Amino acid sequence: MAYVNQYSASGAPSWWLGKTTADRTPQAQYNMIANALIPFMSPEDRAAVANNLYRSNQADFAEYGNIATPKASYQVTTPERDYYTSADRARQATETLNRLRTSTGATVTDLGPGFAYLQRVVDLLNKYGGDPNEGTAPPIPGRRTELVRDPVTGALTTVNIDPNPYPAGNYVAPGPRRQTRQEYVQMMGELDPLLAEGKSEALAPYEPLVQKMIQPFFSGGKITPVSKDATGNWVFGERRKEWY
Repeated sequence: MAYVNQYSASGAPSWWLGKTTADRTPQAQYNMIANALIPFMSPEDRAAVANNLYRSNQADFAEYGNIATPKASYQVTTPERDYYTSADRARQATETLNRLRTSTGATVTDLGPGFAYLQRVVDLLNKYGGDPNEGTAPPIPGRRTELVRDPVTGALTTVNIDPNPYPAGNYVAPGPRRQTRQEYVQMMGELDPLLAEGKSEALAPYEPLVQKMIQPFFSGGKITPVSKDATGNWVFGERRKEWY
């Protein structure tokens, strides 16, 4: 059955199309779900998934036939790290999956086991994600501060409560509330049983999509530079070859 462009997604690349089909075969279910998540992947992952969709179904994904893989970044930028570890990204992905479902008139069951599985994964990314629109810049050492919400704008700011104000005034410019190390460890702990569940025959095709949502690929570096040591503990920070 033919695919049609039926819905939109926040932040999608200009070439992306919200494709749906009335076909309910496992392959069609996978194609629709993979396509719905493209906007929330790294640029390199986006190109890889789009090219795979084209190779598996050239007739219905003909528009994806010339998607070039972006040139490698030399490093992951702070705005990229903030976005890809944010609850906003997860909420947008959830909204897009729901748009896919409602645009087809399908139930969660109609879209196969992978749909509910990805929803559960994205829910955990939302639960433990940072918020790029809320938070504070680090307070200046030695100054006592408190967090205050502006009654007009609703923005959170760090206010100096020492008798002497900062030279530039009482307010420190607000910044994003980034995902903490503790949140990352908690998230991975709750994801572990889901990742194990994803090894089943029905869910195995979706495992690469899960990995692209958890740890988007950037050839210039990791979004969250972290690894496990020999004892199974998380170690944060980049490892350099010259250290070994």
